[in-house]
Amino acid sequence: MLNLCEIQENVNCRQLRHGSGVFHEALAHVLQGERHFRVTDEKGQALYGLVYEENQSWASASDQYVHSKLFEEMPLYPPYLTYDEEKRESLCLDLLKDYDSVWFERASEYSVVLARILLAYTDKTVFYADARMRWFLPDFETASAGKSPASPNHSGTRLIQMDRAPEGALPVFGDFVPSSFDGDFSRLDAIFPMAYTAEPGGCEVCGIPGAADRRDRKHPAGLWPGRGILRSAWHAGDAEAGLHPLPG
Repeated sequence: MLNLCEIQENVNCRQLRHGSGVFHEALAHVLQGERHFRVTDEKGQALYGLVYEENQSWASASDQYVHSKLFEEMPLYPPYLTYDEEKRESLCLDLLKDYDSVWFERASEYSVVLARILLAYTDKTVFYADARMRWFLPDFETASAGKSPASPNHSGTRLIQMDRAPEGALPVFGDFVPSSFDGDFSRLDAIFPMAYTAEPGGCEVCGIPGAADRRDRKHPAGLWPGRGILRSAWHAGDAEAGLHPLPG
């Protein structure tokens, strides 16, 4: 996962140009072992930094993570380095089907990608607390809470800044949320929606049809963490780089 960070002047890192493809460009270099990036505008002015963190390491560093030998041997959160969020037929939104809106607490690679998917392929409203989300969603009209100017599609603005999750919205937090352990999918972190496979038979999340059909995959919860809402997240390029969803 790529997280936004302060520009680190003392770190020698690759410079990238800000744009809609900046995360994929950075991930291509992550596959080659790079971890830190400086992002600039078209004039070369530094805007922000990006740092790559392994999903499993990020999650397990939280005091909410359940540490056990089982999960050490079978990590719940593999990396997602070569996905295509614009490939509509590869997307599964079953996890979000019961919600009319989603609220994102913090701007990151995953929250931005998920917001783009929601705005492009659904009629759901996207709320966000972190103003930096706007940097990555320039093609969508925005408003502050309580202000909803008409949008080109005449359905009202669907991208709204709000400090807290409004009632009825699915909250997606910036810090780790132990949904995989406590079975509470009414509040998530940004990794979770990308952490489970979507198949025609149903989204592989506990309680959603299809999850029990593949318990022979040898995953702790009978789930397969190789792909997520982005079904194409796990590609050959990841395996070639020595990244595997399960040991062996």
